[in-house]
Amino acid sequence: MTLQSLDIDNLNSLNNCPKPPESLLQTNRNELDIKLDITKSGAQELPTDLQGHVFVVAPVGTAESGGLPHASGDSFMCGDGMVYRLDFNQPGEVSLKTRIVKTADYYADIASAGNEKYAKYQFNNHGMLRFSSALGSRNPLSVAFLPVKFAPDDQERLLITYDGGRQYEIDTETLELATPVGSNKEWRGEVNVKFPFPAVLSTAHPAFDACQGEMFTINYGRSLENFMNLPHISVIDKFWKKLHQHFPHEHRKEELLEDFLYLVRWDGEQPLERWKLVLSDGSSVRIKQSVHQIGLSKDYIVIIDTFFNTGLEQTINNPLPERENLAEKIREKANLAPTPETYVYIVPRAALQQGQRPALDEAEVEVTVTQTKLPPELTHFLVDYDNPQDKVTIHAVHASSWYASEWIRNYDHSVYEKDRHIDSHLHGMLPSVMDVSRLGRYTVNGKTGELVEQKKIPDAFDPNIKSCRLTWGVTLYAYRDRLPSSDNPAMPTSTIDNVYWTSVGLWGDLLTEFVHNYYENLNRKQPFHQPLVHPDEVIDLGKTGMPSSLFRIETKSMAIADSYEFPPGVIGISPQFMPRENSNSSTDGYIICTVHCGESATESHQIWIFEADKLHEGAKWKLTHPDLTFGFTLHTAWLSQVAPRQAKYNISVEEDYQDLVADKPKLKEFFEQEIYPHF
Repeated sequence: MTLQSLDIDNLNSLNNCPKPPESLLQTNRNELDIKLDITKSGAQELPTDLQGHVFVVAPVGTAESGGLPHASGDSFMCGDGMVYRLDFNQPGEVSLKTRIVKTADYYADIASAGNEKYAKYQFNNHGMLRFSSALGSRNPLSVAFLPVKFAPDDQERLLITYDGGRQYEIDTETLELATPVGSNKEWRGEVNVKFPFPAVLSTAHPAFDACQGEMFTINYGRSLENFMNLPHISVIDKFWKKLHQHFPHEHRKEELLEDFLYLVRWDGEQPLERWKLVLSDGSSVRIKQSVHQIGLSKDYIVIIDTFFNTGLEQTINNPLPERENLAEKIREKANLAPTPETYVYIVPRAALQQGQRPALDEAEVEVTVTQTKLPPELTHFLVDYDNPQDKVTIHAVHASSWYASEWIRNYDHSVYEKDRHIDSHLHGMLPSVMDVSRLGRYTVNGKTGELVEQKKIPDAFDPNIKSCRLTWGVTLYAYRDRLPSSDNPAMPTSTIDNVYWTSVGLWGDLLTEFVHNYYENLNRKQPFHQPLVHPDEVIDLGKTGMPSSLFRIETKSMAIADSYEFPPGVIGISPQFMPRENSNSSTDGYIICTVHCGESATESHQIWIFEADKLHEGAKWKLTHPDLTFGFTLHTAWLSQVAPRQAKYNISVEEDYQDLVADKPKLKEFFEQEIYPHF
């Protein structure tokens, strides 16, 4: 089938596919303290064993945009993080508290927007990145959380994260920002330019070992070869020259970017400790895309090169915002699509003896990693804590043929009608997947990298079976975590037996000509790229669509043990497992998720609560409020209690930035007048 062969009947048949809910990209930036309305599906009241606090994070645009969507059609990912905390600590009630995460660069963005005095400092949207050629990169802290409880702590602490910045800690009671994890001196920027807000590449999913009381994260950079696979484009050179105006240097642009990967360890109190990771030949580990997530077992750290691009590479999407007409031409030549294979790096924890402490100007320490590879492209994964005989078990989702670094632009056309642009209310949204997702369980020898065992579902495509119908656009997950708040924090769960996943589904209105053509060409040119569903077959399936779903994978059998299909026109995302009190089972509790329900202003944003062992029965309780809005929410966390922060660890904002602005009097004045007073 070709696009030219589509006739009027085929175009009309798209009407059989439900419309994606408009609420996906509709949210404001209002900070709330409200009680939610509770609707029950049966006679049962909100149960008393529904306890604790659920945290959800989502991008909510910028002060300039006033929320989502962006009028310019920029990605929904480009914007400040909003924390939503749901409190279940009062019988029969659920309260909601929301706060925007306010870093130093947040206040710099606010102060420079629309202010002629600070015009040269203004930030602009560059793809999923918000960037200033004078100040550097925003760290919106809009992606995920990590609960931690170190040995000296009397209470749980909560970190909030973003792929393109260092992690921060928030006060769980007030939701105010408390401190970054590590000073600027302890992190290495992606580019060798002295930005006040350096572009730091890390992971949105650092890992915490509740048994040993250690948090691990990473810090990496990519050389120009990784930075862009482009022919010579003069506009890119102009972008580099613009940087040079603010930061004169003797380096060529090829020298500004280098490959490096550090594994970083933190004990919650002391300066960061890190190791430079190298391959067996002594060369630096090269991250080709991003490290969205890392995992750990008792004896190993698992680092995976995941399937989307982030950091300064996003500036290629829009290097000169004042010349918007260039964006489409640049996209045609750029290659920011995910590679259809996954590189895995395994670090032996026994090798992590005395590391380098950058804050103390210590020398680098190298550790050799084991490299292996898993096909196809991979997004999220979990690791069993137990690793008997050095066998590391990885539970993963492969979002095959999903161009996650892309978004629907205002010049994108529908795959069904070349002359019709995608509806404007969908501009900024992720494009649809071009293949069914797969879920896999892999056992890898941590010492050798040998793939000992693997099992993936589905292994063939049949639209009538559950593992194919429910797994389009599998995105976010929940499971019974190794919670620092567990009754036995020194005995984390040895294996993960159940994982809950949500899928976005397949929507005809989100299928773009650009993404279809990309994967059609990839299939023709790259024989190792083997989708289960050909792009042209995806177009046919998109005419009726595939549902958004919530399902549970039983990891031993690798089968869908329980599931729920959201109704047509409804999307469920951001699941979180909430254990019943005094329970140890991975299905004894509740699953809570955010739900988008269509166009109605008062009904479109909802929160649904399922019994974890009865997903098929549907949501038992639904939470709403006229003031409740959220866009495409991302990751979640659960804490048993919240309280004012007691930890002493703190990085002073003024001390953190004073060296970066000391040699620029006007910039120093900007920080003193517009940033420091907020802290």
